[in-house]
Amino acid sequence: MEKKKRIMAVDDSSMVLKALEMLLSEEYEINCFTKGMRALKYLKETAVLPDLIILDVDMPEIDGYEMIKMIKSKYNLKDIPVIFLTSNGSKEHVVKAISAGAKDYAVKPIDSDVLLTKIHAILGASQSVSWKDI
Repeated sequence: MEKKKRIMAVDDSSMVLKALEMLLSEEYEINCFTKGMRALKYLKETAVLPDLIILDVDMPEIDGYEMIKMIKSKYNLKDIPVIFLTSNGSKEHVVKAISAGAKDYAVKPIDSDVLLTKIHAILGASQSVSWKDI
């Protein structure tokens, strides 16, 4: 059996994290954090890095833009893809997120099909389709 890929989700809303956990836990190993500094501490100390980070933009303590800057500045973390997840879908925010190093951008409320498609595309997961589905 293939080992599950690991996703780290950082969002100050425990409801959003619960929704992500419900959506992703069957297919992925997911670690959730409500505080950005705690997530950064985990990344610094863990021996098992995530394959993908889902990151809220608007958080107290440290926002997503500052957090991605810190992640991308570390040699061992810089190649981990990041998807920004936020309630602000304005063009300026999307451009700022991608410029900061985000691989993709998703808008709340979460559309599970869209988010899963983005995650599968980034992690190279193949969704198996059989002829009966077509």
